Amino acid sequence: MTEGYTVAVPNRIRRIMAARMRQSAAEIPQVTLHASADAERLATGRMPTGDGGPRITVTVRLLHVIARTLARHPRLNSVVVDGETRMYEAVNLGVATATGQGLLVPVIRDAGTLSVTEIAGQFAALRERAENGTLRLEEMTDGTFTVTNLGPYGVGHFSPLVNPPQVAILGVGALEPRLVAGGAEPQASSSLPLSLTFDHAAIDGAEAATFLHELAQAIGNYQPDPAA
Repeated sequence: MTEGYTVAVPNRIRRIMAARMRQSAAEIPQVTLHASADAERLATGRMPTGDGGPRITVTVRLLHVIARTLARHPRLNSVVVDGETRMYEAVNLGVATATGQGLLVPVIRDAGTLSVTEIAGQFAALRERAENGTLRLEEMTDGTFTVTNLGPYGVGHFSPLVNPPQVAILGVGALEPRLVAGGAEPQASSSLPLSLTFDHAAIDGAEAATFLHELAQAIGNYQPDPAA
């Protein structure tokens, strides 16, 4: 037996997350679909903060598009409780956030009705509380869909695990430069890897694929929110 090791003792948050991920892997028949979206409009022309307002980042814009698209696909915006799939009108968007204590998933409530500026404000406040350890339990409950972004780590497509009792989770990878045909010379653009994992017992593959296709189109056609 090799000597000279230390034992990683999980804190309470890590133990809870470990239990949920084991439950997810053991009980949910999961399928992951991969797609790429043209992210040039999403990634360019970032809005200034102005007057100390929240910063409008690519992530914030993406959360805004996801929430609006989910509002049109209640099957994806669902949880499974006591064997029944409960579809919700309100999009309570969980955003996986790495902290010193472990992975936390604060929830932006009713995100489908919020402007991009409102999402930016809520996201910034929740992330700050997650990082400094003051996030309240009620700010991490009642999520209907989760987004996990590994783009900052240079990861492309991957296969995230569904966060039970939810039925789907979206993995977001790093922006990838690409050339597209246009005019006399190819034009520089950006591609965004998307990975949708879903509970195949609750959602058909066609439903999941339709949502992912519409999301990729919405990202490609992104326009700044006039209500921002």
